[in-house]
Amino acid sequence: MTIRPEIATFVEQLEQFSRRQFSHREEICQLAELAWSMNKTELIEDAAFHAKFITRALEVMRRIGRDADGYAKMEGEFRASTEKALTLLRTLIKDSPDDVKQHFLKNFISPSGENLPRVLQLLSELTWIKNWMVDGKALPWRNN
Repeated sequence: MTIRPEIATFVEQLEQFSRRQFSHREEICQLAELAWSMNKTELIEDAAFHAKFITRALEVMRRIGRDADGYAKMEGEFRASTEKALTLLRTLIKDSPDDVKQHFLKNFISPSGENLPRVLQLLSELTWIKNWMVDGKALPWRNN
C-alpha cells in the first residue's frame, strides 16, 4: 500500500507531538491513507474519539479497581466504545488491499488474548489524532 507523503509527515508530527515513537506507526499510516483515499476521514476521526475514551476509561478502571463504585458501569461503556472503535476499523479495512486487510484482522480485530494488548496499544496511539484535533491543529485531509 502506498502512503502519500502528507500522511507520513502527519504521523511523524504526531509522534513528535506525543513525544514518543509509535509501535504501530505503519498501521496508523495505513488507516489514515485508507480513510483519505475512500473519502471517509470521519471514520478515523471517530475511531480516535473512541480511542481517547477507551484509553482514559482503562486508566481509571485500573486505578479504582473492580470493587469500586461505578466500575461496572464504566466497564460496560468501555466495552461498548471498544466494539464501536473495532467496527470503525473494520469499516476502514473492508475495501483495503487483501494483505492490509489480513494484517489488521489477524493482528488486531480477530478476538484473541494476544490481540487485545495490540489493539489497546493501537487505540492508545490513535488517541493522539484526537489530541491533535483538540489542540486545533490541521489534519492533512482537511487541507485539500
